[in-house]
Amino acid sequence: MEFSGIVPSDVPVGKYKVFVAYKSSNQNEWTAVRGKSGVVNHLNVEVTATNVIFSQPTDLMPELELAMSDQEAQQVYKDRFGKIKINLKNTGGGEYNSFITVAFDNSGKDILVEKIPIVLAAGETKEFLITATVKKDAGSHGLYIMYDRTNNFSNTLTGVVNNDNPVMIDVEDIVVSRISLGLSAIISFPDKNKVTPNTFDLQVKIKNNGDYFDDKVFVATKNINGSYTAFDNQYVFLQKGEETIIHFKNPPGIKYGTGNIGVFYLNPLTGYTEWFTPSNYCFVTFRYVEDEYTGIEFPEQGAKSEFNVYPNPATDVLFIHSDKGLKSINIYDSAGRKVLHDNRNTSGEVSVPVNHLSNGLYLLHIETEEGREVVKFQKK
Repeated sequence: MEFSGIVPSDVPVGKYKVFVAYKSSNQNEWTAVRGKSGVVNHLNVEVTATNVIFSQPTDLMPELELAMSDQEAQQVYKDRFGKIKINLKNTGGGEYNSFITVAFDNSGKDILVEKIPIVLAAGETKEFLITATVKKDAGSHGLYIMYDRTNNFSNTLTGVVNNDNPVMIDVEDIVVSRISLGLSAIISFPDKNKVTPNTFDLQVKIKNNGDYFDDKVFVATKNINGSYTAFDNQYVFLQKGEETIIHFKNPPGIKYGTGNIGVFYLNPLTGYTEWFTPSNYCFVTFRYVEDEYTGIEFPEQGAKSEFNVYPNPATDVLFIHSDKGLKSINIYDSAGRKVLHDNRNTSGEVSVPVNHLSNGLYLLHIETEEGREVVKFQKK
């Protein structure tokens, strides 16, 4: 059989598999066509910014094993979120691109975490961080890692990485009596004198000075009356003495100018929010400005556009048609001022309202995954 078609423009850059699948008229889900035992039933596909590369996978199957067989038991807490590190090595002849399941038995009945997608190249060793709530009594427990020997994500996971060598964890039944989070540095931006909506990136370095912590950290803007209003949060869990770095990248809905931001956390013992210690590390003053455009970038004379932009001149709505995936659209006036910004993640035809623009010449900047194109149009 032969098939033809195109990869949708919204497929992110990365490595994939292409399967032949089927379903009957009374089924809702597709089923991959199985290959003979020991032979892969798919094609490897690599999507880059400019190409789609197909390749025939090898008949050699992946084989997973523990990369560290003598690692010490890892500590987790009963009925609380825990972090478990598992080091795996692919000793087989082909890439592993399927799931693993972590269970308390080698039959996969007492499951901790089910079907975690991983990619492990032939000969590659990688550490995986498993996060889960451990519902086991206090004491030592062994974990088994199961995987798909046929490298087919629709199959049952029948392979066991560590039949004779379980990953040991020590489950501790603790009582949390003290919550205390500190900051090891003042919260910061890469450049606090120039923070824009697109470059907003607040770094927070946290250290747990109390018992186990498992709750939210908030970022807030300062109001005129001196109070703070949270606009984003992240769930954080830390063992005693553990440190971590988190980033807030969602910009606040505030006016441009001088801004003030603070961070605090929710104390699960009291139900109230608290500032980190030292408290002066919790705040930063910054200059919040609009994304800049320096200079006017005109399209090259005689250059052929890969976008169909119409009508031109435009009165109320400008239409953009392209098979490429659009990321953002910006319009600049003849003085280089940005007059419109629109984030898009789509392809095909999109409409851009221009009825609010004054009559004149404008530059349309279209951002795609492959780059940027500039198109000149007139508003009438």
